[in-house]
Amino acid sequence: MEEQYKDIDKLVREAGLDTPSPDFLQQVMKQVEASQSNRAFVYKPLISKSAWLVVSLIAIGVIFALVSLPDVAGTTSKGIDISFLNSINIKNPLSGMVLTKATIYGVLFLGLLFFVQVTLLKKRIDRSFSM
Repeated sequence: MEEQYKDIDKLVREAGLDTPSPDFLQQVMKQVEASQSNRAFVYKPLISKSAWLVVSLIAIGVIFALVSLPDVAGTTSKGIDISFLNSINIKNPLSGMVLTKATIYGVLFLGLLFFVQVTLLKKRIDRSFSM
């Protein structure tokens, strides 16, 4: 195995070590300073205000529709017949699942930690971009 590397070792010795010039660091720093721009970072949200307006209108519409959903008889208070929904025979695959209290507490705790983490990360990112 040593024989395979003798040629490589010889080539490395012949080539020698490549060293940068004495003022290499100053040249790099001058280029970095020249490339930095003085303009501030402008925050642009992922979801625009008009998109939030559309989402909120849809949410309000869904909430309004849920308020006027049918009662036990299958008709709404305004008399709209939606009894055809009873003919759709879709079974809930999770109907037999039973969750213990520990599982429910665990899921709630993880959800709480998730939202805490999101808010802390958002504050950290806001601080880093505000400089």
